[in-house]
Amino acid sequence: MMKRFLDPCIYLPFVLFSGKSSFERIGIEIHQEYSITLCILSFCVLLTIINKSKKMNSINITYSEKYYITFFLMLLIGVINSPVPYEGVQKVLEFSIIVVTCLLATINLSNKYNFENLVLGFFIISFILLIIALPKILSLNIINSGVNEARISVLGGGPNVFGRFMFTGLLSGLVIFYSIKKNLKLYLKVIFLAVLALFCIAIIFSGSRGVYLAMFVAFLLGLLLLFLSRRIVINIKLLFLILITPPLLFYIFSSQITFFYESRIKHLFNDVEGGNSIGARRDMYSEAINIFYENPFLGEGTNSFPFYSKWDIYPHNLILEIAAEFGILGLIILSVFIISNLFNFNKLFILQQKNKSLQSFSLVSFGLLAFTFSLITSQFSGDLFDSRFIFFFSVFSMNLYKVLPIEE
Repeated sequence: MMKRFLDPCIYLPFVLFSGKSSFERIGIEIHQEYSITLCILSFCVLLTIINKSKKMNSINITYSEKYYITFFLMLLIGVINSPVPYEGVQKVLEFSIIVVTCLLATINLSNKYNFENLVLGFFIISFILLIIALPKILSLNIINSGVNEARISVLGGGPNVFGRFMFTGLLSGLVIFYSIKKNLKLYLKVIFLAVLALFCIAIIFSGSRGVYLAMFVAFLLGLLLLFLSRRIVINIKLLFLILITPPLLFYIFSSQITFFYESRIKHLFNDVEGGNSIGARRDMYSEAINIFYENPFLGEGTNSFPFYSKWDIYPHNLILEIAAEFGILGLIILSVFIISNLFNFNKLFILQQKNKSLQSFSLVSFGLLAFTFSLITSQFSGDLFDSRFIFFFSVFSMNLYKVLPIEE
């Protein structure tokens, strides 16, 4: 057990989740942003040096790390072109945290034990945040209270961020559950499933429409993976369950669903300011497109969008942020990254079918679903740094080849 907690992989999710957090958010008067992140990252570096000091010569840099280094250089060049170089440097430093975290993942992910620890780390930090939010969840009337009034966040992070964290906890929990359920007694299975249900409830009360959409797509993709891998077979019972579940849930939570439609869905079509509706985001998207047209080839420079925008914030869309600040060059690099990862996941899926291992299937599915979910949510909220999960799960997938040997 002690060996498990000396593995840096179990702490890397804590780096990702801490984001821009400071100790001030947990009641300690240290006001610098990223202070928690840098402390955990330094701890991971120390553990990596201790564990890998004799094996550093065997480390192979994957395609993902080469991409991040290229992207990092693009950010540096963009600083020269930026109307606000100081803000550009800040964005470069933010991305350097992502690069270091991904390099640590490549160095430490060498066997299935490390991957298990990484997934466990995601579950632990998600569960901690769930416990912090649990008093508010339990104080709500799930059937009658309104999602709009009850939106949950933790430690200064917004509801969108909280919804993403809870989905990651749900996904990692499912991987862990299916890997250990044969060894669990019935009451432990019930407890574990109850925790997963709480993750689902927490996602609902985040009120994040981007998270809902991404979760729906991930759910459909997960079902597709199950069918393609022949790990689930359609029968009369399953078909009946699929058909009866939606109307049953709608009947039980009808008042909640009606209120949610009135308080959240209708706002998609209203020009409500403050960044909480499509109306506000549509203005940001329009501004980003106009900025792109001003300098379509190289963009306006690193972190330049707030300088030209009336919103003084990022455009809440990763693709448009890259387009406005780095132009066609940035879009090409981003497109190559996304497409190459999709091809990589296809190869991994074929490989795990040859491997015929439930654990291999779980790890590949976890990487693909987490990558897809993060990619979708990044089009509705957050900036380049908030999209760090996309980059990390790319590294996760690239390193899966270490534990999925090709069978001739």
